[in-house]
Amino acid sequence: MFDRQDNNNKKEKKLTPLGQYLLRVDGFEEMILADEQITLERLDTLCTKATSLLYADEFFHIITKIDRSIDDACKVIFGDLKVADYKKEIGNSSKLSRLGNYIEQFTIEQRDIANKTGIERTRFNKLVKSDDRRPYAFEIYLLALALDKKPSEVFKALYERDGNDKGSK
Repeated sequence: MFDRQDNNNKKEKKLTPLGQYLLRVDGFEEMILADEQITLERLDTLCTKATSLLYADEFFHIITKIDRSIDDACKVIFGDLKVADYKKEIGNSSKLSRLGNYIEQFTIEQRDIANKTGIERTRFNKLVKSDDRRPYAFEIYLLALALDKKPSEVFKALYERDGNDKGSK
């Protein structure tokens, strides 16, 4: 698949975390490319270009095609990402009772999730409101952490349909 030698300067290409992960799997190219949902060119880009952004649906497709654990893959590929230590304070609204203000700290709104994940609020709102926007894999990983869920639970809820992955668009 990807040539680890850069033809221009003959230096070894630096692999992305996804590329490093996939190198551990014998025959990964054939497994991923078999259904033609991801092209060889795209897979090469995701594995060798640090600036490439991996969409969540692509990540789900790749990891399920190579029959690996989504949770383990997330730990290896995104393990250095953390969510913000975000805690809401007790409310102080004059429109709420003391009990209402106390309960306010436990109410989780979309903006709270955006703040905890570090996803810019405008982007977060667009992701929440439109299927035309594709989240990146790291954003779904951060969402899982923010919601205290396993990454596999969130990825499967979003991309698995009737036992088959939805794959890339």
